[in-house]
Amino acid sequence: HKKITVAMDNDIAGFKGAFKIHKELGREVEINIALFRGKDAGEQSYDAWQKSINNTITFTEFEVQLIRRNPELYNNIKKQIYGNNY
Repeated sequence: HKKITVAMDNDIAGFKGAFKIHKELGREVEINIALFRGKDAGEQSYDAWQKSINNTITFTEFEVQLIRRNPELYNNIKKQIYGNNY
């Protein structure tokens, strides 16, 4: 059983990146997401990285959070990544 953790920017491009990774690997690999409070993962402190890596969520949890926060954005990203047949 393979497992990866990805850290994406906390913006639309980062969200799309997570969905693209899931589209390519989702059935073969357990994908966990490291979340950050700030927009840019690359600008986070060492402590913020440690906290994020130690508190990852599954891709499914990431999806549910996005649906709750912004259902329209979720649907737009799904259509862009998976097409109209998702």
